[in-house]
Amino acid sequence: MCALSLKGIISNENAKTLRSLKAPNINTLTTVRGIVVNSTRIVHKALRICVKCRNCEKIRFLEVQRGLGGSYLPRYCESVNMTGQQKEKCPLDPYIVLPEKSVIIDQQILKFQVLI
Repeated sequence: MCALSLKGIISNENAKTLRSLKAPNINTLTTVRGIVVNSTRIVHKALRICVKCRNCEKIRFLEVQRGLGGSYLPRYCESVNMTGQQKEKCPLDPYIVLPEKSVIIDQQILKFQVLI
């Protein structure tokens, strides 16, 4: 686990107002003027999940929607047998998550009080 302290950082960038923040400012370190009045705990959020079927070992990558929402694992395996041979059907809920191949970020929500 790594902690990041931004106390005492001095920036040459001009501070932006909260109302001037737009979509390009998301996922970037931006300087704003204000006081943090509340912050949430750091939450781990997946951007891309790697899953593997327990039965046939097929690997899939699932893209997770941006924002505060989440994602669901597929209930059925989409594996197709290319050789034409009969294969046993994969069971319900066959996927396991491979965290070492997934893309995960840390996310935190900060509430500011604007300084005038």
